[in-house]
Amino acid sequence: MSDRMSGDLWRLANAVVRGTSHEATGLPCQDYVQFDQFDLADGSGNVLVVALADGAGSVARSAEGAKRACDEVVLSVKGDEPRLRCAAGSEIAVWAAFERARRQVDELAATEGVPVRDFASTLLVAVVAPWGAVFGQLGDGAIAFGASKELELAFQVEQEMVNVTDFLTDSDAERKIRVRSVSSPIHRLAVSSDGLTGLLIDQRLRRPHAPAFEMLFAPFAGEMSDGDICDKLRELLGSQVVNARTDDDKSLLLALRPEPA
Repeated sequence: MSDRMSGDLWRLANAVVRGTSHEATGLPCQDYVQFDQFDLADGSGNVLVVALADGAGSVARSAEGAKRACDEVVLSVKGDEPRLRCAAGSEIAVWAAFERARRQVDELAATEGVPVRDFASTLLVAVVAPWGAVFGQLGDGAIAFGASKELELAFQVEQEMVNVTDFLTDSDAERKIRVRSVSSPIHRLAVSSDGLTGLLIDQRLRRPHAPAFEMLFAPFAGEMSDGDICDKLRELLGSQVVNARTDDDKSLLLALRPEPA
């Protein structure tokens, strides 16, 4: 059993649900989420790494590209553990993770003998450490975070850019990656694909929609296990209420750790 304080540990729930438009056309779900949390070797605390990718609906094998990109980001960040003890080192680790993800997708395309654009996906990355966090984003989707219930966006989501996006396989992808560090404690994190942008982001205020996130995080305060919360989240994202507002694939990861007393 770990001897860490319970406040070091993140509670996590995620769901990935196929969009109704994909069901109608026979397309698979092209969103993917990967995550892990681990201790820093110096004993200073816990690191959470999250990667989320939304495969391009117009290409044949984007679901594979999304999975490869997310898996490689998590492996890359965990392999860079010594750098994660400060903001500057963590930014280097995030840039390196994007580079490794692109390189591995290139290798996948070469092995399969198909154009790399067939594996196109967006890519969102969050690395949260005891000192703060580094966020990275290429393409659409949203990362929201905060020390308490008041969440903010890691990067602004431009409504006019929804469904017109950038992909990891673009020739100029490196130039379009956004990376930001935040040197303050974080206790709530939400990472979502663009299928949920209209429901979770208040475009008028240019902020996360507070009532929506209050509802999403509420189950963590009860007796439900993380697994049960995942089931409820999956049920919600596949509900008629949500599908009436978006026909795209929907992916969402929620992470919470207790605030200090």
